[in-house]
Amino acid sequence: MHRSLATLVLVFLIAFAIAATSSSAHTPATVRRDVVCNGIVGNSDMYGLGIRIGVYLQAFALLIAHYFEQPSFNNIRFSSFAFQLSMFVGVVYVTVSDPELEAAEAAIVVMFMLCSTTVIYKRRPQRLSWDKEWIVLFLEIFISIGISGYSVWFWFAGLDALKHSPDPCAGYAFLFAKVSMYGQFRMFMRFYTVYMMVAFAVGLYILVWSSSRKEQGVVQNDTPEDPEANKLPTTAATEPTDGKPVARPNKYVRMVSGFLPAIIFIFFVLAVELMIRWNNITGVGTVRSVGQLIPLFMGILSLFSIILDWEKPKKMPWQYVY
Repeated sequence: MHRSLATLVLVFLIAFAIAATSSSAHTPATVRRDVVCNGIVGNSDMYGLGIRIGVYLQAFALLIAHYFEQPSFNNIRFSSFAFQLSMFVGVVYVTVSDPELEAAEAAIVVMFMLCSTTVIYKRRPQRLSWDKEWIVLFLEIFISIGISGYSVWFWFAGLDALKHSPDPCAGYAFLFAKVSMYGQFRMFMRFYTVYMMVAFAVGLYILVWSSSRKEQGVVQNDTPEDPEANKLPTTAATEPTDGKPVARPNKYVRMVSGFLPAIIFIFFVLAVELMIRWNNITGVGTVRSVGQLIPLFMGILSLFSIILDWEKPKKMPWQYVY
């Protein structure tokens, strides 16, 4: 299942990229050189330079800590969850309360939020009860469903409902090329956000179902679970667990689980930065407020926490939610 979901996402990424670059039906006309681009004054409190860099660094640190099984992973994911929650609450509040919110701005914020949800292949904790790891994982998936749900609303209805800038230079997005925000790119984002919302919902169901099974002391083969079998194995790859060899993931599954989130992360970073440039968004290219410094320093500290607590990856059985 893990490999099939990853392959499906990659196939549709390629398919929509080809469709977008080969079709010009919805691409805005080329702006003449004599046309003045007025630009849009962006909201630096939502996606200013310091906030963007901080979230990018934190997402990157989360990818590294996840792939190399670092002990700092849980601390980074908790701070990442705090960022996701604050961004989600902020964009919902602005959408409801600010009638001047530009559709191009909201599109950038949506892409920005999705950038922070790229690490979706979580390793399931090796415990039976709802301890801190389970709770954080549950909250992560729950808020990711909320972010995906808002994104679904935006690409299906919000893009038309929000204010549209009269600027002739606005309305562009990145889909491996400069394309219209209202054409193939919108179709692609509709598919992606619906897919992710369903995937997160399925993941939440599996998490709750598997936890209830574990609470009852039942494993997949419907036999009582031996508490001693849940102890982490040593670094020996062939060390038996409960009389059986330690299950290791297929090397191709490991590659996909590591590189696919990285590819999606890079895509969203490029999309956000290029959309800011192509839509002539101003006022979000500097760090001039404390509100931007806090996320920036937290992102830097996340990277330093990996370096300071770096451990050689252990050879242990991996279990994934999806």
